[in-house]
Amino acid sequence: MMQISRVLAAAAVASTALLTHVRTADAACHMWQCGGNTPILWGTFIRGLSSQGESNLEGVVLHPELIASPGGRCGGTGVRVVVDDGVLRAVGRDGAPVCTGSELIGAAFDLDVPYKQHKIRVRVQVAAMDQVSTWEREKAMVLPTYRFEVIAQGAWVAPGGEPPRGLAAFAPVTPMPLCETSDTWMEDWQTEGLLAVQPSPTAGIMEYHNPEGTVGQRWQGGTDHAILVNGQSYDEHGSSAMIGQQWFQIACAGSAIAKMRLLGVDPKQPELIEKGVTVSTLKMLGARYGGTTAFTRKGTPIRWERWDARAFYGGPDPRLALGPLEAAWRGDGAVCVSHLRLARVSLGWPVMFEAFVQMAMARVYGTRPCGTTDGAIWVTTTVEHVMH
Repeated sequence: MMQISRVLAAAAVASTALLTHVRTADAACHMWQCGGNTPILWGTFIRGLSSQGESNLEGVVLHPELIASPGGRCGGTGVRVVVDDGVLRAVGRDGAPVCTGSELIGAAFDLDVPYKQHKIRVRVQVAAMDQVSTWEREKAMVLPTYRFEVIAQGAWVAPGGEPPRGLAAFAPVTPMPLCETSDTWMEDWQTEGLLAVQPSPTAGIMEYHNPEGTVGQRWQGGTDHAILVNGQSYDEHGSSAMIGQQWFQIACAGSAIAKMRLLGVDPKQPELIEKGVTVSTLKMLGARYGGTTAFTRKGTPIRWERWDARAFYGGPDPRLALGPLEAAWRGDGAVCVSHLRLARVSLGWPVMFEAFVQMAMARVYGTRPCGTTDGAIWVTTTVEHVMH
């Protein structure tokens, strides 16, 4: 019996090392975004902004006063920017609308971003607008999208002062997109329900277009637009940071928060925050089983099932083999884990490691294999993995 205990203990230690290797060698998520594209200014992730001018966790502050474009009327003294249900608006001191929609193009707002011991001011302009549909097969919503550009930046100093050594003073710069260029709303593997189009019969390249009747940008078309998601902000692991309708995210195409919103989860609805739907969705997208470390990378297919059985476009190709079940998600991580998302046979994952993985997950995160998934917000199933 003593010998068996020693073997099991050794296996547990080895499995923990294996889990660490999978996490560090194969997980390619940057912070909480997981295969995404989040605005970064002067080395700081822009995770949440307050239209009331509050500082976020990283010390980034939005100056709500809207700056009008040359000759434009959308901005000026007493006019501030707000986000309501994902829509950017300008309102007056009394909260009454001043302008919205395309009237905002050319207007700008300032952000103060910490950099070392200094404060960097960044001016962000609304350069263009468009639309994108959520992924739901029924009752999809059409969301406005925004192209933001940085048009000025530098150290903010008092009039007549000198900028800190090594830094330029705040001044105009060549406009550059806030979101990474040519990301997409969906990943390449998300093809279920989309229209396969071969632009050139000789090239052999297949494109996937939105289903007929879908409004807005192509889900698999390159874009540097973002959607705005308000009601809650998040920390680097996707946990809740701030709650309130003044908090909003600039969710670039490809980011976890954009995917959350396109999956029909809207933190503007307080009940979804209270039930943990928003955070559990971000944990699911990032494969953060224990709530913090991500065990996924961009391009890893997964099938998801929501608690209310809502159907979505963009699942994995139906011809691909499903299984086994990965995990059930609720609250601040997975309530049970049966299989790692990255453990694909096609990537050299030996079947014999399955038992070690279960021991490692239990040891590190206290999880168990999934028996029942009752009460879960999401249930995820792997694609082309080890079959039991």
